[in-house]
Amino acid sequence: MNAVLRARLLAWLLGGLLLGARADVRVVTSVYEPYRIGPESGLVVEAFLAACRAAGLEAPRIEMMPSERARRTFEADPGVILIDSDTSMNTMAGRVHYAMLKQWPYQVSLYYLKASFAPGGIVGVKDVAGKQMGYYRGDQATLRYFEELGASMVSLDPQSRLFPMLLKGRIDVMVSDDLTADWELTRLDPRWHERIAAFGPFHSGHAGPVYHLGAPEVAAFLARYQDGYRRIEADGSLQTILARYQRGRQP
Repeated sequence: MNAVLRARLLAWLLGGLLLGARADVRVVTSVYEPYRIGPESGLVVEAFLAACRAAGLEAPRIEMMPSERARRTFEADPGVILIDSDTSMNTMAGRVHYAMLKQWPYQVSLYYLKASFAPGGIVGVKDVAGKQMGYYRGDQATLRYFEELGASMVSLDPQSRLFPMLLKGRIDVMVSDDLTADWELTRLDPRWHERIAAFGPFHSGHAGPVYHLGAPEVAAFLARYQDGYRRIEADGSLQTILARYQRGRQP
């Protein structure tokens, strides 16, 4: 066996050992419900596990943690993958590898008090000019976009504060992805729904910020994971998962 073949065989064997060992890769997350609900439920969790299975990976357990604890765990261990929705992680002194892996399709709409936009409601995003708009803290793209349209932006955290602030009249309109909005609306008194209208979706795409510290086994795992994700997109498995959470909305 020549040197090139020996090197390739060794790399293949080592790669298999790294990727087959559950302990080499940990996944922690603090992303918002319903994207993660429990150890095996929620859109992020189910899509992640399905992609791992499609790639032939032994899927690590996804550990649910409060945001600060998740970050401390991530910083302390190069073998940790962090799935997080807060873009401020990009500022960690250049040590963090950032990969916008496709984790979930999303659609974004405006939700507003009918009384604040009477009589015709919102007919275009420019109608937010001069209005108090709530958005989730850390979403810098949303902040810049609507500030340029003349909205007065109100940063809120956690996301569960958006609808209560809207219903109290503290903000006139809020911006949210539709899956989160659907989730939060189910937690409100149904009588309050009559005061709220929606415009959209006006934007859609894929989200899922994933961070890692560059450990070889993590980089190799994520390369395989992405291949698995493409497979569940192609065979319809991802759409089946989405349908359980999007309540009839099309991604």
